[in-house]
Amino acid sequence: MKRLALVALLVAAPPLAAQSDSLARAFEMERRGNFAAAIPLFKSVLRTAPGNVNAVLGLERALLPLGRTSELVPELQAALAASPKEPALYGVAIRTWGTLGQPDSVRRAAEGWASVQPGEETPYREWGNALLLRNDRPGARAAFLAGRQKLGKPDALAPELAELAALEG
Repeated sequence: MKRLALVALLVAAPPLAAQSDSLARAFEMERRGNFAAAIPLFKSVLRTAPGNVNAVLGLERALLPLGRTSELVPELQAALAASPKEPALYGVAIRTWGTLGQPDSVRRAAEGWASVQPGEETPYREWGNALLLRNDRPGARAAFLAGRQKLGKPDALAPELAELAALEG
């Protein structure tokens, strides 16, 4: 049994080392502001480890300033399939779909996140904020109120609703 574990470790070690090296190089390119060079490195990590949260977040950060957010969609879908219980991926999904102007997908991502972390306000907060960034105040209000109702707390998301009321005068 120990031999089998050792063989498995030795077989997995080279891909893990290559992944780590690619991720480190991608972070360095991102740090330097060379987003175009970081993108293929993040994608190479995601080809072998689609649920790697650091690579998804890095890819998001590299694509956004270049106006290429839509390129994140296939990797994001693969990441969510590989790690469906990872809350950070749902946050990326909400921001991505929000940037792409797809409110139904934003809602589905928030609902997926809420199913992974029931009782948390964050999925609804992010959902509403994504809509606010698109100047969709009625949609944001609906998201905050949906969260309040789902959570069964009359004071849930009160700061967000107060901020929205202030924005509306």
